[in-house]
Amino acid sequence: MTQWLIEFKDAGQDFLYWVVDESGVILQSMPCQSNIWTQYALTNLDSLRPGAAAAIAKDGVASTVKYPVSGVRKIAAVEVAVHIFAGGYATNTVMGKRATCAFNGLKAVERLAEKLWPGIQCDFERLPCTEVGRLHGKWKLRPSVPEHCGDATREQVIQWCIAKGCNFVDPVFPAPRGWMWANGPSNLVLTPIFTMTDQGDDVTAGEVAARKPEELVQ
Repeated sequence: MTQWLIEFKDAGQDFLYWVVDESGVILQSMPCQSNIWTQYALTNLDSLRPGAAAAIAKDGVASTVKYPVSGVRKIAAVEVAVHIFAGGYATNTVMGKRATCAFNGLKAVERLAEKLWPGIQCDFERLPCTEVGRLHGKWKLRPSVPEHCGDATREQVIQWCIAKGCNFVDPVFPAPRGWMWANGPSNLVLTPIFTMTDQGDDVTAGEVAARKPEELVQ
């Protein structure tokens, strides 16, 4: 499942980055406050752009983060080209970011990875490349999300269901990471994929409805 890094404008707050899955579940907050923000669901991932406000919800109560978003970047493998210039080595621009190094091409690639996905480990593979003109080489960057930042917890799934208005009749896709829609006794349920998630029983319509504010219960 695709994951995204949401970057916030630095105003001295304790969090600068979120890792979210493609359904909007907040999996991690960096450098601090994961215990707070992973209780919320991000509800406007599809339309989120730099300069906009992140819309969130918890127990059906919607709000926005006061710090504007400064970047929205997919956490996925990318190819990077490095060129030689008068001051050393420079990468091409990837998702609005580039990096340089005076003495080493790989170091420029490593610096680019730090700019793209702060706090996320990357593997670097040098690709076959014919050095022509100023072209020094090409690399593939493979970011890897930490294990604790993988599947959504039961609480995150419940919050996601409330934020998305799931009726457990028509499935909403994509489902949170590590969960899938399945047929229950009377309607659909969200069930943990046992090979990936250990979160107990299915999440049902009744359980989600019990968590909604009264005005949201039909």
